[in-house]
Amino acid sequence: MAADQPAGVVDFRLAEAFPGGPIRPGDVATGHGLRGGDAGGGHVDSPEVGREVRGGHVSEPVIQFEKVTKTYTLCQHIAGGIKTFLFHLPAAVRQLRNNKFTALDEVSFEVARGEALGVIGPNGAGKSTTLALIARVLQPNAGSITVRGRVLPLLELGAGFHPELTGRENIILNGVLMGLLRREVYAKLDQIIEFSELGEFIDQPVRTYSNGMLGRLGFSVVAHLDPEVLLVDEVLTVGDA
Repeated sequence: MAADQPAGVVDFRLAEAFPGGPIRPGDVATGHGLRGGDAGGGHVDSPEVGREVRGGHVSEPVIQFEKVTKTYTLCQHIAGGIKTFLFHLPAAVRQLRNNKFTALDEVSFEVARGEALGVIGPNGAGKSTTLALIARVLQPNAGSITVRGRVLPLLELGAGFHPELTGRENIILNGVLMGLLRREVYAKLDQIIEFSELGEFIDQPVRTYSNGMLGRLGFSVVAHLDPEVLLVDEVLTVGDA
């Protein structure tokens, strides 16, 4: 990790010795330390992250992972078909159980209120899995996850938007679905529309929007709903200049 990397940014870049492998405890560090596999090669001793002192009291982190593990069962072709599977049932079942992919392996980290955290790494490293776990879209196989405050995820382009409704109508719909009262959404409506820079297209059906327009509308909505935790995956990579 570069020495001038901002504090509080977590680097999930895997060590060169583990290309494409799961995130492991030694691969997690903050901007104050090293990532797994750097000089020293062992487990990284991360500093106390998320322990903000307010009024003489230490505040609790808004996100806390404790030895979190997440695995996926991979689909597998059964050689010989169902007949072979039934004749060799015990061995076939063992083979299916062992055919798993570990996306996260006992990962622990904390994020303090007001911090920005970045997750980087190759495909299959567990970046989207980490965000989905924070958003409670997925459940871990082991370990514990604590999230304090309202979470607003922007994980998939167009998620939560009804294609036949206009951009304006979708803003209201999303705000209500995220727990706001209708009057609260209307109070922020003009700000959301202005920030999205969609102009006259705000009153057109969302199905007519480009990917960049969808990304701008989605980000504008979640950014104005004052979440304690805002999760953004790769959806903003399609944003228009």
